[in-house]
Amino acid sequence: MVEVEADARDLLEVRRVLAPYRWGPGRLPPYLAGREREQALFRTWGGAVSQGTPPPSAVILHGPRGNGKTALLVWLQRHLESIPGVEVVEMTPAEMRTPTELAEQLLLPTLRVDGARPPATVEEVIRFRASKRPLALLLDEAHTLSPEVGRELLDAGLRAGAELPFLFVLAGTPDLEDRLSEIHRSFWGQAKVIRVNRLEPAAAAAAIERPLRDEGRSIEAAAPERIVRESDGYPWFLQLWGCCSWAHLATRRAITRDEVEAAGPEFEERRADYFRLRYNEFEKRQLLPAARAVAEAFVGVSSLPYAEVEAAIRGALGRSDAANDTAGAMTAMRHPGFVRRAGPAPVLEPGPRLMDYIREHVPES
Repeated sequence: MVEVEADARDLLEVRRVLAPYRWGPGRLPPYLAGREREQALFRTWGGAVSQGTPPPSAVILHGPRGNGKTALLVWLQRHLESIPGVEVVEMTPAEMRTPTELAEQLLLPTLRVDGARPPATVEEVIRFRASKRPLALLLDEAHTLSPEVGRELLDAGLRAGAELPFLFVLAGTPDLEDRLSEIHRSFWGQAKVIRVNRLEPAAAAAAIERPLRDEGRSIEAAAPERIVRESDGYPWFLQLWGCCSWAHLATRRAITRDEVEAAGPEFEERRADYFRLRYNEFEKRQLLPAARAVAEAFVGVSSLPYAEVEAAIRGALGRSDAANDTAGAMTAMRHPGFVRRAGPAPVLEPGPRLMDYIREHVPES
């Protein structure tokens, strides 16, 4: 009996490992659902750059954690690397503490030789490389750019990209907008901005169904309803739901409502772990009362103007330097997607279910 139970646990673990879903942070899912417009744009711009044509502008990807911006960046990297002749450099701000270090990072090993003077500045290096071969620079976690490095990199990217086949893509959380405005106020308005928002219901369902179909499996027609509803179009939650459901798949060729129901407790536990981390972040910054006030303001509504959310924050903070505190609190809430701006208007929407967690665990003031 013990051996049978051990075998069953081993089989469950194998199925869990071999799931056709990818729920880890920044991983490329087996099927990138709902990003067809973004992929079409990158195919067009990447193709133009590969032919030696400067792109129309730099590109900025931003969205809350777990919305799939890094996955889209990984897809772009693989796509560009598949185009003959295009060089791709992927970096994060952690690799560049000063402009000199950034220039060193961008230098090709063959240029680090004695004798002829190699390019010294960031712009010189980018221009040198892009004049030889089409070049793409993909910068993830761009919201952590330091002002000194950011200013030189953005200036260099704008000037080089206007004349040479140089595609410059930055990705980060929603506070990337504030960061770029602080560093270089003209950059934000000149770039192509892509807001990586939640998936629509049809795309969310496809994110679950397509990987199964590719594995020769399927999912009963009614089974995805709970997954789509409780994931709120949040790609990370969709992949997590898929993994949990797959782990309960027996010998059948299709995931049924039974597997989805059996996966519910594990999914909810992992989602609660994620929410607890966000709770801890707010607690460290003494923002739990403000978060509760914002959550209460969103009860019964799907969106609110910026001004109403700011008023809720100010009322909860109640400090003399309310203006600065409110701005900092708003940034802290946008970063993890507690609130988010889904379009160009100054209107905010609630993040997926995190407000429910805050209302449940933070007492009313």
